[in-house]
Amino acid sequence: MTRRWRTTTRMTHRQRQSLQRFMAKKQLEKRRRSSSSEVDGDDSYPVGHFDRRHGLTIEEAWLANTLLARANRRRRITDPFRYSLRVAGVVSAVKRGVVGNSSWGRSMLAKRGGLAMKCYAPHILAANREQIQHRRQGLKVWQQHAQRLLTPVEERLQRLAQEARRPKSWMEY
Repeated sequence: MTRRWRTTTRMTHRQRQSLQRFMAKKQLEKRRRSSSSEVDGDDSYPVGHFDRRHGLTIEEAWLANTLLARANRRRRITDPFRYSLRVAGVVSAVKRGVVGNSSWGRSMLAKRGGLAMKCYAPHILAANREQIQHRRQGLKVWQQHAQRLLTPVEERLQRLAQEARRPKSWMEY
């Protein structure tokens, strides 16, 4: 039984909470900006998604635009919700300063501790369990078949052993 890949993946509870916190923070910042009488000077920012509202400097906004364009070239996302998650990830990486930090990337490698398959590919694990069951059943069937085949052979060997133990007369030689 083959299973088709889903075009969308479900979010985990932790991812959903993180996104809700991020969105609440952005809404709070937006309310604060609209309530203040300051005029934002967005003219100095490069054209793109990122500007002062994300809390980025001009250099960071340029870097974020570059990273987002590279991610979109590698894999285009049409779903607006998932696209907003990508934008949030780019902003987070730029703010934390982990862009281009290969030692941080290596430290994050296999962070789930073997739970990646459980989270992202339970259908593969289920197929593996089925294969193991089939293999075990096949082994049991083979052992039963081998036992049926070996019983006449064992009987013949026992008979030959008994005949070998019996002393032969001079006529049998």
